[in-house]
Amino acid sequence: MHILEQTHCYEEPVSTQKLLFLLQDAAGAHCEQIGLGGDVTGPNRLMWVVVRQLVEMERWPAPGEPFRLLTWPGDTRHMFYPRFYRLETPAGELLGQSSALWTLVDRDSRKMIRPAAYGLEIQGLVTGQEAKLPAAPARLPLEHRAQYTVTPEVLDSNGHMNNTRYYQLSEAVLGQALKGKHLARAVTEYVAEALEGETMTLDWGQDGDRYYITGSLGEEKTFFRMELSYK
Repeated sequence: MHILEQTHCYEEPVSTQKLLFLLQDAAGAHCEQIGLGGDVTGPNRLMWVVVRQLVEMERWPAPGEPFRLLTWPGDTRHMFYPRFYRLETPAGELLGQSSALWTLVDRDSRKMIRPAAYGLEIQGLVTGQEAKLPAAPARLPLEHRAQYTVTPEVLDSNGHMNNTRYYQLSEAVLGQALKGKHLARAVTEYVAEALEGETMTLDWGQDGDRYYITGSLGEEKTFFRMELSYK
């Protein structure tokens, strides 16, 4: 098993959503390389879904500053595939790190499957540079409310709202409170998929530079929970 390494450099500041897209894209590219990409999941009517994710940033790359993105898997845990990420400068300075729990879902039933039933397993790596696995977001009292209707442009190939869009949505809702600040830490729990046309209620609260936001469809279902810290 090898580590996937990508090099990136952007003239514009990297946004939170862009960073999460890079992590997502790297995970997909690595799955292709290790034989668990679309040519395997597609015929089996399976899809990769992220369940929880942790992101911790030491500092953000400056415009025009190149950085490396590395990703590798941990050992399969029952129905979950841990994945780790590291962002660093070409000289090896740590910019940020991330961990995520992915699972395979039956595309038709939308239920998690046991990988062994399909003969799927990843032999993970231990590098000593793994971020902690994501826990549940720490909650805060909810003081504000807004609504958002899922539109076609935020959907991904799985037919639901792409996970990176939750960060874009959350930061748009928090708005001016984040002006001039950068994400330092994010803990996200994806509970249920948001489909086109569904209107979610967004509730959030704040404690200094730490925020807790959740999206739900009344008491019917919760889409996501997210804890965000800025500096």
